[in-house]
Amino acid sequence: MQRNFYLNSFLVLFIALFITGCSDNSTDMTTGDPNDAAYIAAREDADSTLSELTQDEGEDAGWLDFTIARIADNDTLGYDSTTGWHFLVYDDTIFFYLQLEVTDSARFTDLGDAYQQFPDSTTNQFERRMMKTFTLAIEDTSWTKYRHRNMHWIGLADSVTTVNGDFLRHWQGDRGVHHFDRVVDGEFQDVQFYTNDLRDGLPTHPFDGTMISSVTLDIEAPNGTVHLEGSLTVTFFFDHYHAYLVRGSNYWEWDHYYEQ
Repeated sequence: MQRNFYLNSFLVLFIALFITGCSDNSTDMTTGDPNDAAYIAAREDADSTLSELTQDEGEDAGWLDFTIARIADNDTLGYDSTTGWHFLVYDDTIFFYLQLEVTDSARFTDLGDAYQQFPDSTTNQFERRMMKTFTLAIEDTSWTKYRHRNMHWIGLADSVTTVNGDFLRHWQGDRGVHHFDRVVDGEFQDVQFYTNDLRDGLPTHPFDGTMISSVTLDIEAPNGTVHLEGSLTVTFFFDHYHAYLVRGSNYWEWDHYYEQ
């Protein structure tokens, strides 16, 4: 009797484990449709976000060289000797119909963890907080794009610099009968650059580290609507980055190779 009890218990446990295993398999991730409109739009936003971050690195080099101190009449530059922060504010009109507003700040720290008014060969840390707002209005098109960055660079006195921080890209507006609201919001995790590449002001790319972000899209057009709430993970390598986008139980991945 007791033997039958143990045998029956074993069978119940085995069946339960089997059912659980089958349940797990039913929720496995599947490759998404490469023609999915939401994926195509999300990939565009992911790649353009990374492209814009690369553009900002030229300004980072300007801060490290302090060439950004040569400002125009419509700019203001201030320095707080207590906190070590430089503050830069300016606005400009581009192509008559595109307005740009920038609030930028930077701080430098030497090898002894002391703030510096001006960077030099002993500068080991660089912090930057930047907000850009682009506003376009022409004929039946109007939109606003926000780009925020809060980055902390460590290792500038060494051959490799590691970057951590967060960013936001939010683009919303109307283009004729199209309405859109598109957000990429995330953070850099131990992203590494060769220091000399950062300082020369030329376009450069990280060779290690990860970017974790969320992607939210809402697009309305006469031929349909697009909605996506997903997560994006980007892994950096020497000559390319690998992107992995997840929405629900679907995923997409692609590689983007840097121009040489």
